Amino acid sequence: MQHQVVLYWSLCDVLRFAVNHDAWFCTTSSLPIYASVLWTESNRRQWLVLSGVTMGLALGSKYLALGGAAVLGLWVLWQSRTQGWKTVLVHGLLFGGTALLVGSPWYVKNWLWAGNPVYPSFFGGTGWTAERVNWHLLYHRSFGAGHSLWGYLLLPWNLYVRHERFATFQGSIEAPSLLFPLALLYPLARRSRILDSMAWVTMLRFIVWSCGSQQARFLLPVFPLFSVLTSNVLVSLASRPAVRRWAGVLTVGLTGGVVVAALIYSFLFFGRVRPLAVVSGMEPKDAFLRRMVRDYPAVRFVQDNLAPQARVLMMWDARGYYCDSRCLPDADHSRWTRLVLSKPGVSSVAASLRAMGLNHLLFSIEDADFILQHDPTGQQRQAVEFFLHGFRQSCTQEVYRDEWVQLYELTCP
Repeated sequence: MQHQVVLYWSLCDVLRFAVNHDAWFCTTSSLPIYASVLWTESNRRQWLVLSGVTMGLALGSKYLALGGAAVLGLWVLWQSRTQGWKTVLVHGLLFGGTALLVGSPWYVKNWLWAGNPVYPSFFGGTGWTAERVNWHLLYHRSFGAGHSLWGYLLLPWNLYVRHERFATFQGSIEAPSLLFPLALLYPLARRSRILDSMAWVTMLRFIVWSCGSQQARFLLPVFPLFSVLTSNVLVSLASRPAVRRWAGVLTVGLTGGVVVAALIYSFLFFGRVRPLAVVSGMEPKDAFLRRMVRDYPAVRFVQDNLAPQARVLMMWDARGYYCDSRCLPDADHSRWTRLVLSKPGVSSVAASLRAMGLNHLLFSIEDADFILQHDPTGQQRQAVEFFLHGFRQSCTQEVYRDEWVQLYELTCP
């Protein structure tokens, strides 16, 4: 059984490393479960400590790991329930204490610097008012097909049929495999104590995910678990007499299909990015960024042509890494909308912008379009239309334009 798990897990992680940019987080979220599986098989506490270490690394990478840590912690306690309360306590401390020790420096840093260990989520902190936090949460809650009872019941179906509602990056590998629904047949397949535990962990993690921001990429850490359960169902089906003679073809077809699909995706991505030229120095870094980062040409224009004291509001655009202090990125995708709603009218908005020291507006078509797809209240659309059909004509002058970005200078006094 251990060798089967290793095989399934290795294949899954190799493919994820090949095609996904979140490979580090996915792996650090998967390894704690794998180490816990080895702990239950061998009863060696070293594996439990290692599980805590890798979970701590995941906790230090993304807040998303908090839900996974809670689920796995409960699973560890449940697995220890028959050994007495002292053993339950020891195992809980070995896993939870180790994870907390490894992951806590990042949360302590946030607490000391910003007044919130999970800054800026939930409790705000430096620069984050309650209103801004609410907009941030509204954005995250806008993903998915609803949090009603009916929405939860249809969630597995909607993940495939209405994938655009769950997608952060359209067309990426974040879409779940078409084979994953086979995991629902696990109760009818060949079962074991370890796989039963994995099934429960998978279900609980899916439930935790569904209660939060239903972004498909947030499910990536659960994909390895689905891979193991799906593989077990396929192996069980292949062992049935009616299917046995086709088992070889099925195995080669599915394995080859997955590998070929991953390779094709990797080659297409590699061909689109063309990284070797910039890595080898044959292509300048600036040229690479101009063709890969859609707002980069506008950002370069800001730094090359605007005065050092200029201040540019990046409307709905949070990508301020390549700009200097002249750019004010919009981390929560709501700064312009909050301004428009609080100061209705062209002159009032202009006065507020001047009071903030802003004298330019960077309008990203890509980011505006994205936020309109996650606008349950309609207020983001109201703010976009106010800019396009009112403020832009009355109070700005265009100073730069390309296919994706327009830069305007404020002309209102």
